[in-house]
Amino acid sequence: QDVPHAVELIRAVVQLGQIDTTKPPYTRPGQIPDVDAIIDIEAISLLGTILQNLLEPFVNPSLSLTEQICHLSTATHLLISFYRIHRTAFLPNPLMYDTMTMIKNIIFCAAKQLRLDAGSSFFLPDVGTDAIETLFTYVCMCGGHNSGINYKQAIDRLCSARDISGVYARNPDLHRGHRWLNLTRSEHVDHMNRDMWKGDIFVQNCNLQAAWFNGRKNVV
Repeated sequence: QDVPHAVELIRAVVQLGQIDTTKPPYTRPGQIPDVDAIIDIEAISLLGTILQNLLEPFVNPSLSLTEQICHLSTATHLLISFYRIHRTAFLPNPLMYDTMTMIKNIIFCAAKQLRLDAGSSFFLPDVGTDAIETLFTYVCMCGGHNSGINYKQAIDRLCSARDISGVYARNPDLHRGHRWLNLTRSEHVDHMNRDMWKGDIFVQNCNLQAAWFNGRKNVV
């Protein structure tokens, strides 16, 4: 996984889909535009719209939770529409399943948070597995060159890993992050965390049903 490169690729696809092939320099004045080029760009534009709606909720810190859910709803309805027509020619089954599961999990977690503690904030990246993967990294690090592990060693290393996580949490300047997950390698994108998010992500201020239907309306 190289998250920064993936973000850069998605943004490149979005920009490519915004090209107007009927205007110079793609079509000279007085000439008929290339029909094949127009069809290709329209297809790329549709793909770019899906990717942008999947990406923006995670990298745009100005978005509110309502806007994030709306983006995800837009992506969901587009994906289902194209998948229903083209099936696996559009998207492999495992990728479609993983994408839908990710979005469903976000919506369900936001709804549960609304019931449990409506006054709290809901940060989308917290739904992912970064925290577990980081903890596993520390567990492996504590083992040194000994990759084998038994139950007692696992308990000891987990305790040590939690101590390391606590040190980094209290002293974030000591933690340089992970190169493959650090979005500072992407232009104009910072490594996202809860403290840097500027939008209103308090669940009590988000109408999940309205946000979902607004996303559907964007597609229709």
